[in-house]
Amino acid sequence: MSAVSSGVHPRLIQARSISRVVWEHLGALPQFVSLLGCFERSIDLLAGEEVIALVTPQIDNGPFYIVVDRLPDKPLPEQIKADWYGQVLSLGEWTIDFSLPPPVWEPRVNWEEVALSRQSLACLRKLVQEDAKRRGCHSLFSAVVLGSVPPLAEELGKALSALDIDGVSFCAARIAGLGMGLTPAGDDFLAGVMLALQAYAALPAEQKRMLLQAVYTAAENRSTRLSRAYLKAAYEGMADAHWHRLLYSLTDGRETVLCKTVAEVLHFGETSGLDMANGFVWVFDVFEIPQPV
Repeated sequence: MSAVSSGVHPRLIQARSISRVVWEHLGALPQFVSLLGCFERSIDLLAGEEVIALVTPQIDNGPFYIVVDRLPDKPLPEQIKADWYGQVLSLGEWTIDFSLPPPVWEPRVNWEEVALSRQSLACLRKLVQEDAKRRGCHSLFSAVVLGSVPPLAEELGKALSALDIDGVSFCAARIAGLGMGLTPAGDDFLAGVMLALQAYAALPAEQKRMLLQAVYTAAENRSTRLSRAYLKAAYEGMADAHWHRLLYSLTDGRETVLCKTVAEVLHFGETSGLDMANGFVWVFDVFEIPQPV
C-alpha cells in the first residue's frame, strides 16, 4: 500500500519543537528561501537575513532550529518557495506540519540563574584539557587551555581585562574567520568568549554590554553566514540545548552531571564544541578567577 493511499503524505514532515525566535519569524517569511547547506542531520536555510536550520532530534534544540522527525530525502534546490499557513510550513514540494503544536523552545539562557563556582570551573577546565589532549587536537585555540596562549588570544585577553573596547574590537576582527569550515575555529572561540561574558556575574552590566558588542560587531561580517548566526545568538545570550544543560550543570556542581553535559558540548561538530569551550574557559583565566584550594 502506498504512503498516499494509506493517508500518509510522503512529503509531510512533523515538527517536534521550534525555537521561539524562528516561531516569531515564520509569519514574515520571504517568498523564497535559500539553501545554505545540506547535511546528514541538518539543512540550513537563509530566510531574508535570518538562518533557519531543520535538524533531526539527535541535534536537539538550538537558537534558530526547527527539530523535525526527518529531513527531506531528496535534494532541495538552491532557491525554495516558502509559505506559512499558520499550521503548515511549505518549502517547495515539502510540508512541515505544526498542526500538533510542537513545544516552542526558549533559546535565551536564564543568565540570572547561572551561578558558576570555582570548583565547577576547575572541573570544566580539566575536562576540556583532557579532551584536547585525547584528540591530539591541533586547533590553534586549544592552546589557551593547554598552557600556551597564542599571540592573538593573548592580545584579546589583555584588552578584555583592561576593558579596552577598541583593543577588543581590533583583536576580535583578527580572530574572526580563522580556520576552515562553515563555522571556523576563530568564530567558535569568539562565541565561547561571549557566552562566558554573559555568564560572568561579577562584570558590571554596562561593561559586559560594551565588551559583547565590541566582539560581535568586529566579527559579524568576517565569516560565513551560518557562523554569523551562531555569533549573533551568543551576543544575544542564546545558545543550543547542550550549552543550556552545561551552564546549569556548572551551577548545580554535581561532577557526574557536569561530565555528561561537557561531553555533549565537546562533541558538537568536528571541533566546534571544543573551540567554543576553549573560549568559555579561557575568559575566566583572563579575569583571573582564582582556582579552588
